[in-house]
Amino acid sequence: MINRSAKYLAIAATVFVAVTGIAIPAQAEEAPPIAPNTLAQLNAGFEELGVAVDARPALLEAYAQGKTWDNSSGAAPVTDDTYRVGITDYTRKVYSDGSVTLTSIERPTTPSAGGGIQPMGLSGCKYLLSAGVATWSNCKVEKNNGILTEWYHAGYWQGPSGAGVSLTNTWDWDIQAAGGACSKDYLGTPTSTKARIRAYCTVISGIGSSYPYLDLDVTKSTAAVNANW
Repeated sequence: MINRSAKYLAIAATVFVAVTGIAIPAQAEEAPPIAPNTLAQLNAGFEELGVAVDARPALLEAYAQGKTWDNSSGAAPVTDDTYRVGITDYTRKVYSDGSVTLTSIERPTTPSAGGGIQPMGLSGCKYLLSAGVATWSNCKVEKNNGILTEWYHAGYWQGPSGAGVSLTNTWDWDIQAAGGACSKDYLGTPTSTKARIRAYCTVISGIGSSYPYLDLDVTKSTAAVNANW
């Protein structure tokens, strides 16, 4: 039996529409639920990046609806901080919706013992200074925005005559995407001063590119991490 109050409400709504011509909006359709394993990845990313707890529900809702977070939209960050932990330089950006990006590059400043030359891919990041030329080898380059993480190891040098990069190895890299499928599309040095890893991603929410890449760009005085996502 139909509840009498509900019946009266339905009649009243019908009369309202007939008299005013204004339709009562239907209840908004809820976003599809996030798969448990994807939700676990996103929550782990929030923890790793230090995303504010009160910003997380809205970010999850946006993800479920296929919307792009501000950290992948081209929006300007509200804070942009650089800091150093151990041998790694970090840049952490926070956006108005609470999303965060973290980029990093290993960059020791103390020359390694024994000249700093070790078997590639086995010794960790090393630094050598000789005749005014600074050389770094097997140093990790990484970006994480809570949905996508890419990293690889590169070598680079800087000196009075210029700068250059090299791929320390072609096996020590990773691409991880929450709720998506990504594979390595390219890993190499498109120019003498740029190293790059590029992924091909499908069924991934909020990245803004099917071919997200992560670059290391080197000049005589700088080593910068750049990306298109």
